Amino acid sequence: MSSKNAKAAAVVNYCGAMVAETISKNGASLKSQMSKGNKKWLLVLMATVLTVGYENNLNAQRLRDLLAPPVYKTTINVVPDNAKIFIGSAEVATGTYEYTYKTGEDHVMVKFTSPGYIEKTVRVNQSDRTSTHTLEKDDAWEASEVSSDVANKAMRITVQKGMESDDAWRRIIYYISEVFSNMEISDRAAGWVRSAWKIDNFNHETIRTRIELKEVPGQDEKTISITLFSEHAPRNCGLNDQCFNSWDRALKTYIKFVEDFTTVLKAL
Repeated sequence: MSSKNAKAAAVVNYCGAMVAETISKNGASLKSQMSKGNKKWLLVLMATVLTVGYENNLNAQRLRDLLAPPVYKTTINVVPDNAKIFIGSAEVATGTYEYTYKTGEDHVMVKFTSPGYIEKTVRVNQSDRTSTHTLEKDDAWEASEVSSDVANKAMRITVQKGMESDDAWRRIIYYISEVFSNMEISDRAAGWVRSAWKIDNFNHETIRTRIELKEVPGQDEKTISITLFSEHAPRNCGLNDQCFNSWDRALKTYIKFVEDFTTVLKAL
């Protein structure tokens, strides 16, 4: 038997049972009317039974809805609208997101990230219908730029012929000290110069930068390797080495210095 036929049979059996119960309750008067072949009355009775059954089911569903726990939602917005929204470690949306609370949950922690802005983590409460947050611009980001050719990469510069080595060395030290006043290493015999870290503080980050030059041995022409090291750390961490990590950006001031400095080296 198909599922549809089974359901139909179940309805017929249910109606028959309800009719039998109604007849047994109402006694001879109903039997008398049915014995007269009052089919119309029987149809009305069956329709009434079906209606009562449907209303009972509907009321049961309403009762289940009333007893079910309420559903709470919060619409979360962030500025700029291209910022990513994270719930836990999962990225869930960009710009806006409607969060549905789990049973027993009264809040959720939400993280926002966007290039050029300070990362932000907030608590959003179940009682909030909407929750809007604006990210603060990262001033260190604005003062820097991605520099795949300069930041933390060694560049080789061929020095122009014609200048004495000692004179070229003095000029190199002079140009470096114009920006990096303190030298950590200055070894003429080894052809190695490295400045001390120069610190630049921003609202939320500390950037440290230094430059290193080394003569490249075994070259037909005088060649110098130059590296601009750029690292960043949270502002509240301090200046210990463990606070800093290599940064794929560099402050524009030092990128410009390296560009100008390489021009000077080529002219030596």
